[in-house]
Amino acid sequence: MTTDTGTTPTMHYDHRSIIKQLEERHREVATLNADLDRGLMIIYFDNHLWSEFLDRYLHLIHTDPQNPNVLMWARPALTCSKNCNRTEEVCGELKNLTQFHPALKTVPGLKTVLREWASATNKTPEEAVVGRQSNGTRFCRPTADASPAPFARTMQKATTDEH
Repeated sequence: MTTDTGTTPTMHYDHRSIIKQLEERHREVATLNADLDRGLMIIYFDNHLWSEFLDRYLHLIHTDPQNPNVLMWARPALTCSKNCNRTEEVCGELKNLTQFHPALKTVPGLKTVLREWASATNKTPEEAVVGRQSNGTRFCRPTADASPAPFARTMQKATTDEH
């Protein structure tokens, strides 16, 4: 197609408008994903699907480490990690977060959780969080109470309060 002047017409888009629309959709999708992840985490926890719960929790740590849910679910995640042999993984992620991102608002609370986790074994926080087995393998020492039941009530109340 040519114009009266013999040139091909070009479409002029308002790129700023398109960019703004796409950015808004991106924010909406990110919010929806966060809501879905939180919902899945609660469902997995309530149904004792520990590994799936931990997958969602660890995803939250990586994608939104300042989210209050990182702190709220830290103790249940440590407790649940025993049920699927993922204690070292969860302890390591929490330890890395507190060590390498000290300015995050969740870090002071996470340090407290790790200290309390350690105190259940009568060890220093460092010894309790990461120890060594006789063969040199690193591991995390769990708390004495592995039952997530008290946390389930806390989580149920927290989710009820949100609605």
